Amino acid sequence: MSHDEQQEQHIRELAYRIWESEGRPEGQAIRHWREACELVGATGGDSGDTLDTASGGVESGVAPPMPERRAAG
Repeated sequence: MSHDEQQEQHIRELAYRIWESEGRPEGQAIRHWREACELVGATGGDSGDTLDTASGGVESGVAPPMPERRAAG
């Protein structure tokens, strides 16, 4: 598995965990994917301790297309 594939898998797993932590809401996959990407980026690719600050997830377990940035607040 390439580095990019490993990072994508890591993001997918984090997004799923975030989604679960929110109670598995529907229709939030893009927001959850983006949040996981931001968390991974902020930690240099190691997001093991970032779930406490997250609030999203990917329902299908499949990476969505380029997500839009969510508004703060």
